[in-house]
Amino acid sequence: MDTHDYDPREDAYSKPLDKFDVSDPKLYQDDVWYPYFERLRREAPVHWCRESVYGPYWSVSKYKDIMQVEVNHQTYSSELGGIAVEDQPKGLERESFIRMDPPKHDEQRKVVSPIVAPANLAEMEATIRERTIRVLEGLPKNEPFDWVERVSIELTTMMLATLFDYPWEERRQLTYWSDVAICNVRAPESPVHSEQEKFDELKKWPSVWPSFTTHAPSSRRNSICCRCLHMARRHRTCPCANSWAT
Repeated sequence: MDTHDYDPREDAYSKPLDKFDVSDPKLYQDDVWYPYFERLRREAPVHWCRESVYGPYWSVSKYKDIMQVEVNHQTYSSELGGIAVEDQPKGLERESFIRMDPPKHDEQRKVVSPIVAPANLAEMEATIRERTIRVLEGLPKNEPFDWVERVSIELTTMMLATLFDYPWEERRQLTYWSDVAICNVRAPESPVHSEQEKFDELKKWPSVWPSFTTHAPSSRRNSICCRCLHMARRHRTCPCANSWAT
């Protein structure tokens, strides 16, 4: 996208609708996506993009239509159609909790949902507050800093490590695997640069779980990892990472 003398609203309302491609990452990197979706909602709330780097796709942009897609699993399947604009490469498919339809999705959700129930989160409130204060008070003063790196990622990773009961000193591994899972392998800054490399890296994540959960104290057996491993061993399937439970 050429940003020289570029007016996103003018571009959005002058470009033919059949040339719209809202999968273009630059729309979001440059924060110019709004007028494109505004026009889609008004003129083409269900839109077919014929060409993109991800191939052809449908986009749905109005709230009620999105909710219909979200709840009508018989017509709009997460398991068959996927949850991303790009299909998984043949032979590198990864079954996962969020790519399942009911009833399998509901069964696996029951395993992990108690971890984030309001009562359980309330017990963590003091810890969450203490960590947030520590992170914010540790920020540099009177100089620029990266808020995403110093605050957003750090607080999120701390919480994930707690919920997963992941080794604290290795918690940034969770950040890395999250980046690998959602990255665009075509991007120069991506942590991996092919779907095969992504697949191989993600297989390393569940392989470390048994090493720190098998002998976990009973007080920590309620973590997401322990619950997932317990389900995997009983039913040979896992809500968070199915690839190792064989």
